[in-house]
Amino acid sequence: MNKIILDVGEQTFEQKTVAATFIASFGATNTGTRTKAQLMHPLHEFSDDDAQREAGRFLGNALVALLQEQPRKVTDKLLKDQAESVFFAE
Repeated sequence: MNKIILDVGEQTFEQKTVAATFIASFGATNTGTRTKAQLMHPLHEFSDDDAQREAGRFLGNALVALLQEQPRKVTDKLLKDQAESVFFAE
């Protein structure tokens, strides 16, 4: 468990998004203390696993909220494109 004494202050949605994206991309163990603290604010005590899970949760919730604002045809196209992807083709 990391106890963070670094006070990063209140974070904007954009700052938390950048921190979450960095953590999700490189892993919490490869991410600096300030970046993890930005995502986890206002918590001062958390593990790398906590930060990794929060990055996934935060980004997932943000994407769902943004996609819910899109017309249905946009989300249907995303699903169709995924189904036709080389990774899903048999």
